[in-house]
Amino acid sequence: MISQFPPALSAATAAFLVVAALLIQIIQRLFFHPLCSAPGPWANSVSEIPATIALVTGNQHAYYRSIHEKYGPIVRVSPGELSFVSVEAREEIYGLRKGGLNMEKSAIFLGAVGSVEGQTGVSLALNAEHTRKRRVLGYLFTNTALLQHKSLLQLHVNKLVALLKKKAAEDQPVDVSSWSATWTQGIRRLYGVGTLLEALATKLLVPAKAAQWRNTHLNNSRKKTAKRLADRDRKHTDFIYQILIHNEAKNSRSDTEIKLNMALFISAGTDTTATTLTGWTYYMCTHPAVYAPVVSEIRSCIADAEDIKWENVRNLRYLEATIHEALRLFPPSGASQQRIVPRGGATIDGFYVPAGTTVAISPWASTRSKVNFHDPVDFCPERWLGEEGEYANDRLGASLPFGTGPRVCGRNLAYMEMRLVAAHLLWSFDMAIDRGTYEGKNSAWGFEGRMKTQKVFHSMTKPELWVGLKEVER
Repeated sequence: MISQFPPALSAATAAFLVVAALLIQIIQRLFFHPLCSAPGPWANSVSEIPATIALVTGNQHAYYRSIHEKYGPIVRVSPGELSFVSVEAREEIYGLRKGGLNMEKSAIFLGAVGSVEGQTGVSLALNAEHTRKRRVLGYLFTNTALLQHKSLLQLHVNKLVALLKKKAAEDQPVDVSSWSATWTQGIRRLYGVGTLLEALATKLLVPAKAAQWRNTHLNNSRKKTAKRLADRDRKHTDFIYQILIHNEAKNSRSDTEIKLNMALFISAGTDTTATTLTGWTYYMCTHPAVYAPVVSEIRSCIADAEDIKWENVRNLRYLEATIHEALRLFPPSGASQQRIVPRGGATIDGFYVPAGTTVAISPWASTRSKVNFHDPVDFCPERWLGEEGEYANDRLGASLPFGTGPRVCGRNLAYMEMRLVAAHLLWSFDMAIDRGTYEGKNSAWGFEGRMKTQKVFHSMTKPELWVGLKEVER
């Protein structure tokens, strides 16, 4: 006859086995794991919980920066994940790897636009499929192709300036975070499908609402793209028209693929430009030593508003430097973009990493690291002018807000938009952060030029930023 354990003894045995298994796992991860020699907090080495909490609360970027400052340029942030900050690591992780497979995105990557009917946009495609999708879309983002949109962009900028002049005349502050998102989404829809659409909620949402936002955005974009595809004979210089007249693109893509990529283009482009313009405006208004020379550069080089064109704005070096510096300190995507080490492993920043390990650069930690920049938390556009001096040894390649390697995204178009809007703003208005009605709202940013850390849920969140505008009299 088989005896049974008393219930209390059975529970105790089960608890003992669970505790023993956990202790064995902890010991294995601390002393026998392939990454056990990597520096980092012991809690992160044995559990995913610290990194997960940081991610879901929107504090991953700040948390990773703090542990990089303590442990150095290589940190074990989870049992199977390493974080890096160096330029060399960035190239190895995200660049084209010589003699080996490129590192692909982690399976946890959400993306702004998911899959539909088994098809994905270019951002979620892997390996050869990504190469194919990128090849047939690449011509849309060349300088030659983008210059065809100059008239659309100029028209949309003029509408924005007219609206802001009305607000200035009424002595009403404007919320830069809101108008930059609405304006950027409008111009991106105009590029993509040749028509404007009512503004969606463009603030980046917390995880509980992310799926709902993605579905709403995807459905609206698909409907608008489908309508444009049905109107194939309309000769509007939008992306759909260029795809339809480009044989390789037309023959290599289904309508579903086109819809997904238009949704991706609008969502990703909107957030990048809007985030940068908001951060740039904050830094301009809180750094008078920078504000004065960039205003002087613009107003001395441009005599009339009609002269604020890409051909003229592209040569304003100090304006360009202020935008680069804003992108460094307030990157549109502050969260780590994980990649998986392919078979054969990789040596990253002198550290051997076995296949299957998750690796990433922490953008926030990298651009604020003394390894890469002199006075890394200070807003200093001079570091981008290429002159001798205290910033001569800065590793500017550590700040690549649009990515690097085969997945670099949208850089030329975003720079064109940002420089034109910034030039118009500083030529037309004197700007100052509102310290009256909206002082409480603006306190979320800070008033002394050291921007308070914002939340990051894949991309940077943007609190309301209320700025007073005074039209320049001429």
